[in-house]
Amino acid sequence: MRYFINILFCLLIVGESVAQFVQIPTNTNATLTEISKLENSIVINGRTGFYGISFDNCNTVTPMIPPGNEDAINAYLNRLDENIAYIISNSGSGFHSQIFKTVDGGENWFAVLDTSEFMIYNLVMFDAMEGLAFSSFNKMYRTINGGENWIEESYPYVAITEVKKVNDSIVFIGTNEGQATSLNRGHTWNTNIFIQSTPRDFGFYNEDTLLAIVSGTGGKRFCKSTDLGENWDYYLLPNTIIPDAFIFKSISEGFIVGNNPYNDNKAAILRSDDFGETWVQYDTELETQFTDIEFLNDSVALISATNGMLFKYYYRDHHLGFKETSIDEFQFNIYPNPANTEISFSFDHKLTKSATIEICDLSGKVILKYAVDKPTHNYDVSALLKGMYLVLIKDKNKVIRTEKLIIEK
Repeated sequence: MRYFINILFCLLIVGESVAQFVQIPTNTNATLTEISKLENSIVINGRTGFYGISFDNCNTVTPMIPPGNEDAINAYLNRLDENIAYIISNSGSGFHSQIFKTVDGGENWFAVLDTSEFMIYNLVMFDAMEGLAFSSFNKMYRTINGGENWIEESYPYVAITEVKKVNDSIVFIGTNEGQATSLNRGHTWNTNIFIQSTPRDFGFYNEDTLLAIVSGTGGKRFCKSTDLGENWDYYLLPNTIIPDAFIFKSISEGFIVGNNPYNDNKAAILRSDDFGETWVQYDTELETQFTDIEFLNDSVALISATNGMLFKYYYRDHHLGFKETSIDEFQFNIYPNPANTEISFSFDHKLTKSATIEICDLSGKVILKYAVDKPTHNYDVSALLKGMYLVLIKDKNKVIRTEKLIIEK
């Protein structure tokens, strides 16, 4: 049964400035994880116990009965049109996976896959009839008849962390330190690596440009590929954000949403005006963690969050009410670079006594490790072979900066 919630616009005050967030009441405490926007409607999916729809650009929200059991964890919503959608529903208390389908816009759901023999972790539907459900141990299941039957097949990895459909044929999957692209709906795969990193989110600017956020011992990075994942360009992100999702409206306007672990895990946003090569961070005082973002128009985006929070974000005024930080505030230098037998480190950031500097090869193996006890360091690197290395600065067992080092002989 539907019931309507009238929107109460809550203007959030930060300092003396009116911030650019308008909170949309949802009447739930569930973590809102997915925003799906089609031409005439917007759906907000909650991790547990919430499924809401809006027909007026989120001025009002209509909660609906979500599929699955009360403790079910719902994820990977695939909306094919205003009526047909699929979603994974995994039991929160047992080994039980279901895939639900609706043909009436979410009014009613019915299970097209119901199993206790394996778990389904990711789902991508290419159209209303054909799709792939990903399990663990290299197993995936294909349907070509709208979920009536599922045929076991395989994919290159033991498990995947993220999946994204680029168009009705190309699908992109990620795993620990790896990713694979299929141009033919998962019948064959081309695999590549993400050095020391695991993909957190995938996207695409167009069919030629794939995008990703990755994190790992090499730090958090934004990545771009213009050849369907064969090669990637890496751009370091600030360590002061845990990124969850990203979006680009144009090459001069992109956003990453997440939370700042050094600001009591409050919500934070990164913004780029050069297609992800550099980012500026804006910390909020919102006691929540942003999870997804979708543009509503040329000046407003919709952001979902934990604790049942949903916001309209007036991003044209993004400079209001924020404390701005940048990755460049931590100045760290390696010189000479390229180097031969000796290098020096210098930085202007206060580190704890447990801080270390590690030099790793591109497989992630630590070759040299130093304690950090003064702002300037000189070290012998004559034992290093010619090639490229990663220099990681760690403090309290967290990577706070990563730089490239070239050794020439």
